[in-house]
Amino acid sequence: MPNPTTGILLNSTTPAAPAGNQNVKPQTDGATPQQSISLYPQKATASLLGVVKPGGSMLAVDASGVLTATIISTAGITIDGGGSTPVTGSKGFLQVPFAGTITGWTLIADVSGSAVITVKKSTYGFGHNHYPARLRAADYEELIMATSQQQLVCDSSTLANFKQWAQAISTFFSTATWTQSTDTGQVNWSTIGAVPGSGAYVYEIWQPNDGLTTFYVKIEYGNVSGSANCPGLRLSIGSGSNGSGTLAGLVMGPQPICGTSYTPPSTTLQYECDFSGAAGRIGVMMWRNSPTTPVQQFFAIERSVNSSGAYTSSYVTMWVAGNGGGLAPRFCTQASLVFGVGASPNSLNNSATTTNGGWLCRLQSPQTGTSGFNGSIPFDNCAPGIGYFDFPCTVCGAALGVDISEGVTFSVTLYGSTRTYLPSKIGPFSGVGPLGSGSGNVTAALCMRYD
Repeated sequence: MPNPTTGILLNSTTPAAPAGNQNVKPQTDGATPQQSISLYPQKATASLLGVVKPGGSMLAVDASGVLTATIISTAGITIDGGGSTPVTGSKGFLQVPFAGTITGWTLIADVSGSAVITVKKSTYGFGHNHYPARLRAADYEELIMATSQQQLVCDSSTLANFKQWAQAISTFFSTATWTQSTDTGQVNWSTIGAVPGSGAYVYEIWQPNDGLTTFYVKIEYGNVSGSANCPGLRLSIGSGSNGSGTLAGLVMGPQPICGTSYTPPSTTLQYECDFSGAAGRIGVMMWRNSPTTPVQQFFAIERSVNSSGAYTSSYVTMWVAGNGGGLAPRFCTQASLVFGVGASPNSLNNSATTTNGGWLCRLQSPQTGTSGFNGSIPFDNCAPGIGYFDFPCTVCGAALGVDISEGVTFSVTLYGSTRTYLPSKIGPFSGVGPLGSGSGNVTAALCMRYD
């Protein structure tokens, strides 16, 4: 029988703990003879495992021993008016990947004044997954889509008035996450010294920020030919740029929104202007509710989509609607720039009686009254015409005017998602389809995606 152990040496060093670990430390009651011994863990170090102690309000341990951490963080955005008072509308987006409470804020400006900042929150779930590591183009577009409704003058009699409406459009391109090109010669809203004259324009060049085949949108702000005070826009799309303001490669445009001049309604009154966009699309509806027609103007640009509604790199399409003069004051057109091929035929409708041209969408024309049936009202998104009618766009469409309430949004299911549309049938917006206004033809309602 082996000899019994006569004593055990309790210590915290020998034998050593495995690498990266620490031995516990023994302690006695100090009595003679000793009656009890206890062991306690050592504190963690930068290189050794051990225990940590919750400190302050940042870390806490509940009765179950569960450790929770409180994250205190700051975040902010910069709002740049380009030398002028910033216009209203969405100004930035922040992703917060954890639940929390806003406990304070600070507003700093370069000049004295006042401002109201509205903070909104939204989840970013979209059905099939939540913020996946690799986003599809359609998912990315949903995360950063934006809308804005502003009250703006329809007037260019002063530089301040011209900048108010033109710069609002410019700002929204940025809000919708489009990227301004580095081309020289672009308008500087801080230093521009005069309103462009009759038929004259200043310009900017923007690119989509969606990771697909890039294209360049040249938007020109000025006055329609025939008047030094007639707010107007021109749009061109190209596959490239020469770096100094001229689009290169395959080019479509310039396309004016108005075919002829008009008389602005007021130098002071402001009218509703609506904006909607994302990385691969943008829609702008100017002066919708002006009682003076036909000052209303609209343009939209969107990438091609596939059968699921996801953006592709095949082509880009542009739609416009504005004053055409005459009995039917409409000037509406649609065309696509197919990458590697060129511009499709321009589908222009600028006449009082023709059923040619216009936007490529279906518009039901019953003999009397409504087109509604079976609890629904027909609405059709425009289909790009690129040698064939491709998958419909999401950015705009049309419905029968009699079935639509002016300026009241409605929702539809499109490509498996709920989409909201803002309709208008005032002035030139009533003639976007081949069944345009005038001479007894059916009145349409332009419908712009508004989400």
